Amino acid sequence: MASMLNSENRDGKQHPYSAEDLDRIMTDKTRIFKKVRENWQKDRKMVLWDDRLSIWMSTKGTDLTRARKISVEDIEEVSLGTHSDIVWEKAKKKIAFQSDQAFTISFKLATRMAPLYLIAEDSQTARAWVEGLSRIRDRVSRMTSRQRHTWWLWEKFKAADKDGNGTLTKSEVKSFFNSINLSMNPANFEKLFKKYDDNKSNSLSWGNVKELYEELLIPNEVRNLYYQIAGEDETLQLCEFREFLEKYQFHKNLTDEKLKEMVRVFEPTATESNLEDPNFEIGLYGFAMYIRSAKVIDDSSYEKMQDMSRPMTDYWIASSHNTYLLDDQLTGPSSTEAYKSALLKGCRCVELDCWDGANGEPIIYHGWTRTSKISFKDVITTVRQYAFKKSDYPVCLSLENHCHIPQQQKMAKYMVEILGDLLLRAPVDPDEDCLPSPEAMKGKIWIKGKKLKEAAGDSKKNKAENDDFVVDDEVSEEDEGEGYAQGKDRDSPVGNGSIPAAEEAGNQKKQKKTKKIKLHKDLSDLVIYTQSRHLKDFDDAQQNSDYRHISSIDDKVCSSYAKNQSKIDSSNYNPIPVWAYGCQIVALNYQTACEEMLINQARFKQNQGAGYVLKPEFLREDALRNNNFDINDTSTFPRSQPFSYKIKIISGCQLPKPKQSNKGEVVDPYVKIRVVGPPVDDNPKNSRTTKFIDNNGFSPCWNEEFTLTTWFPELSMLEILVYDKDVGTKDDKLANSYLPMDSIVPGYRQIPLFDKEGGSLYPATLFFHIEISE
Repeated sequence: MASMLNSENRDGKQHPYSAEDLDRIMTDKTRIFKKVRENWQKDRKMVLWDDRLSIWMSTKGTDLTRARKISVEDIEEVSLGTHSDIVWEKAKKKIAFQSDQAFTISFKLATRMAPLYLIAEDSQTARAWVEGLSRIRDRVSRMTSRQRHTWWLWEKFKAADKDGNGTLTKSEVKSFFNSINLSMNPANFEKLFKKYDDNKSNSLSWGNVKELYEELLIPNEVRNLYYQIAGEDETLQLCEFREFLEKYQFHKNLTDEKLKEMVRVFEPTATESNLEDPNFEIGLYGFAMYIRSAKVIDDSSYEKMQDMSRPMTDYWIASSHNTYLLDDQLTGPSSTEAYKSALLKGCRCVELDCWDGANGEPIIYHGWTRTSKISFKDVITTVRQYAFKKSDYPVCLSLENHCHIPQQQKMAKYMVEILGDLLLRAPVDPDEDCLPSPEAMKGKIWIKGKKLKEAAGDSKKNKAENDDFVVDDEVSEEDEGEGYAQGKDRDSPVGNGSIPAAEEAGNQKKQKKTKKIKLHKDLSDLVIYTQSRHLKDFDDAQQNSDYRHISSIDDKVCSSYAKNQSKIDSSNYNPIPVWAYGCQIVALNYQTACEEMLINQARFKQNQGAGYVLKPEFLREDALRNNNFDINDTSTFPRSQPFSYKIKIISGCQLPKPKQSNKGEVVDPYVKIRVVGPPVDDNPKNSRTTKFIDNNGFSPCWNEEFTLTTWFPELSMLEILVYDKDVGTKDDKLANSYLPMDSIVPGYRQIPLFDKEGGSLYPATLFFHIEISE
């Protein structure tokens, strides 16, 4: 087989490295790289793994036994040099290296992984890694499902072939089985080995193993389905396959050309000429390959662009809380890298927690904690660089302003000078009576924060001793809770050192009693829309607020409005019930790997990852003005009956071991499914669990059927979790998948599986049959 590192010279350029050179350099376990972050640099080892489809990087020091696996498929871009990135600019001031030793690996939106900034020992190594990863990504992007599977199998075969003679002995075949998570009793193993040892050499060639694997890959349930469709003659003709696609897989508008195009992809015997024969036969292997490619969510669901011309209030907006943090909220590091990462993941609303810094320079950090501090100016520079790399739609800078007047003025100055024409400085339409649309705000950055009241006409009440600031008698929710800088006697935490917890708590209690704040006019003038306003109650908001106002509610307060909402995780909360109650901006900690972020990620994968998702019609402004919709009252729902999802969990394929290890025992998998949504959908009746299958992660078969219901497929997600049954210890979670229920395609479907970060676990999948009815 061709090497994954071969260059096909598609760009017409001469490539300086052979596949052998790249393979030698990228698999060398002695080379040390320096991993760079904004505030530190640490030694790491990194190697291209045996499958040539993933890299392993040590997570602590240079010990590769403690390593993280990174799929090459999750890489968005690999670039050589330092460019104009802030991380590299700071690194140059701290360590000596040449620009051509440096390279950056950026990751796809779905992975939620921060970019890797790496310095190689020499320029040759850096160039080889950039070239090698680029070649692999190019080849993988053009592979069919069958080719990808064959390549994966070939690398497993090579890894099991310890002596490199091109054949596998019995012990090597057992090692091969273990690597693909398959356990077999001795009698069955001997029978299978004997069947494929066609030359009686007591070993299996690559061709033997490929045939053996193809037999194992086609589980009985797929065989049975094939023969059921084929009928008495046990051959599946093209016309019968078309009927299956239209009747059971719900393919619409299936033209002859589209049908032929599909068959050419998965049926090995298909040619241009024989596909003209209506009696052309599709073999069992080709049918199995089709089944493996039958996606539960069609790509068009993600690729379709929604109507972006409606008012901003009609959209959910991908939003980040404490964006500046890379880790723990009390002691973790703050970094501009966190803003870059969030923006590259499609986040459209980022938080800036601003405090007085030394030398008159405002800083950003989690106030009254031991998290590190970063420059406000550096953050604005990073936003300028990365705001529109992933999406052209508008970005909101949500300011939590704890600074005194002089540094507020400095904040305004930096935003005007650095953001330039990107910064929204005036209403989109002077005659508007509602928020503009994302389309109208395309390419703009707008500021969310406090706004002076001079325009309200009550100048006597609000006017201070000069025109630079006015005294405001209302404080937003975030200001009340975070110790806003309330006057000339209020000290900034910078310079005070650490504050004991008891004293801190006392300070904050006192701060909540103080209602007056000072706000510089220059900063106020930048707040056009989303002007922060304290939410007293909804009646007050209806009477005294307009479209330019916004109220911030923390998750605990929100749960008192959303009756049955409870916090699932200490770091993040389930965003679905909050979306269901009408909130547009539901800010989550993007740095936290958890189920709630995976839900958020699944939602904002829609609409081409624009960071804006159009709300269901019953939650939009026009509909809410004309109805009395209440998420807790079924009589106000847009339908009279819930949807029913009959789900048969048929089987699994190539499930991973805990922590994606290649070692350890074969897993005993089981599956949990649950509807995650508003309270009316998220209940015990909508949570089901299969039995566990003993010692089979390669092709476990459950054949268990459950029925779940949802009133709101537009809001709810189908949560799918795969566990390894353990005795005496907590069951290991192996994989997950979150599916927007209104995007699920009925029929026989493959469920893609992901790790806790949202990275693909291909080729691991589940096989479901789904029926949907109302």
